[in-house]
Amino acid sequence: MNGASLSSQHALLFGGLTSIGAILWLKGKDERVLTAEEVKSARERLQRLCTLDPDETDQSSVHLSNLKKYGVSVVKETLDRQERDQWKAKLERTFNSKDGVAWNSGRAHYCISKRHDLYHELSKVGESGEYERNIDRSTGGKVAAESWIDYFRTRSLPAKSTAETAMSNGENTRRVTLEEIVQSYFACHNIKRYEITDAQFLNAYPSSTNQIWHRDNKFKGLTAIIALEDVTSNGCTELLVGTHICGTLSSLIRWSLGSISEESDGKDACKANVLLGCLDAGDSILYDARVLHRGRGNNCTDERDRPVLVLRWDASRTPPPGCGLIVTTANVYLGKILYAILIARGLIS
Repeated sequence: MNGASLSSQHALLFGGLTSIGAILWLKGKDERVLTAEEVKSARERLQRLCTLDPDETDQSSVHLSNLKKYGVSVVKETLDRQERDQWKAKLERTFNSKDGVAWNSGRAHYCISKRHDLYHELSKVGESGEYERNIDRSTGGKVAAESWIDYFRTRSLPAKSTAETAMSNGENTRRVTLEEIVQSYFACHNIKRYEITDAQFLNAYPSSTNQIWHRDNKFKGLTAIIALEDVTSNGCTELLVGTHICGTLSSLIRWSLGSISEESDGKDACKANVLLGCLDAGDSILYDARVLHRGRGNNCTDERDRPVLVLRWDASRTPPPGCGLIVTTANVYLGKILYAILIARGLIS
């Protein structure tokens, strides 16, 4: 065997070992337990997304601006403590019964059919009295239409609440609701007909693993995840911010090499391309269905669950969730590639 052959073999061996090392390194970064610093940074970023202008009479516009630019916004105090406890009790009883519960990567899913009694029962939890929700999305008028989003209708709050809007008389305040933001989102996209296409309980149990990268829909739509417990390293949602408008190869290249932030330059600004949904209990994260995202594994050492409520609104859902097997698989690898690029650039701890 001559020297050239040995050199080639050594080069192949070195290349193989380097590739294996790189894969293991990326895997370790991908499956890491979130540090306290990462959680703190994520919560600071979420706070900026939900900061409302007290002089703004239409608080929905703040969320619409976030959704347009980042593909994600945060709604504070979607549920108060009593309401969270009531929803959590329902969720726990449902999962304890094990009927109709689906498992995926250590996560329990319970999809609620409109024909199920729980669908309408949950829409009344925590409310007092009878309510009607009047929405005609096709004409902009109002007709009676009952759904579990009735639960998130407007409720009075103390004047110092973070998520509130000034009433015309200046005496009361009210919380901006998910439904108001959803209506405004579809209206600004000139979409007259949409519906709730997903209503489910979801719990990421300890030792659950990372979900695959995916989009909820390739068409315009919104998904809300409402936290029933504080979310840290117990399975937070991770989003590649701005990917809702990355529909071409050139836009993906710009995304992976740059930053969506307009406020500052450098490393910290680029970190805005990845958002960790480290929510406080009762808050919700609202994101464009086209954003690449995944649920992180529940790596908590104190055995804490991560129970959430999930709602999704779509204008198109055929074939569900708006893309077939080929596109779904492509999104899995696209998410992996973009995430690996950010790791390689040192933008992820």
